[in-house]
Amino acid sequence: MVVGALEDEPAPPYRTGAAYVFTRSGTAWSQLQKLTGSGGADDRSFGSSLDLSGDTLVVGSTATDHSGLDNAGAAYVFTESGGVWSEQQRLVASDPAGGDNFGTAALEGDTILVGALNADVQGVENSGAAYLFTRSGGTWTERQKLIATDPEAGARLGNAVALTSGIALVGAPWTDAGAVAEAGAVCSYNYAVELFTDGFESGDLSAWSAAVGD
Repeated sequence: MVVGALEDEPAPPYRTGAAYVFTRSGTAWSQLQKLTGSGGADDRSFGSSLDLSGDTLVVGSTATDHSGLDNAGAAYVFTESGGVWSEQQRLVASDPAGGDNFGTAALEGDTILVGALNADVQGVENSGAAYLFTRSGGTWTERQKLIATDPEAGARLGNAVALTSGIALVGAPWTDAGAVAEAGAVCSYNYAVELFTDGFESGDLSAWSAAVGD
């Protein structure tokens, strides 16, 4: 079990956050390890999201500063070997911006989906986005940026994300539904198993496409 403490660290650097790994023996749980990100003082809200699958863990750090950008956000991938967890890679968006709050993450096998709820898309403020990463040979690579079919200001797509069986689900809690303001919605993105007419083949993660907008 992994537990996030996004405002951990009472002494400088303040509120960097941490994630605590616990293991169970019989009916008793004991702390195995405390994890922090490699960004140090620039990491903030580390532990704001967590997803664990087998020997891989992804930890969101939505208020991390990097590339001279405040609150751009990051996600950290850890792997376990011999009972010890170590950082494998820090994930950031290929087009980061200050205040995007990239970092809400979901993990399935060798695929990670990371939301950036405050990202501006096509000039639309805080419409939100999600980024798809895949792992090959121990290296994670961004494959595609997922956005709403019709980006909406303040929708904050990427506030919550999930991955299951080739489907990505991305929450947009402040999307308007017809005349109902901020009713919320979930966008689903399907990965094509068959060939696309434009030549995308199975196994090409650029074949992710929006299936439901609102």
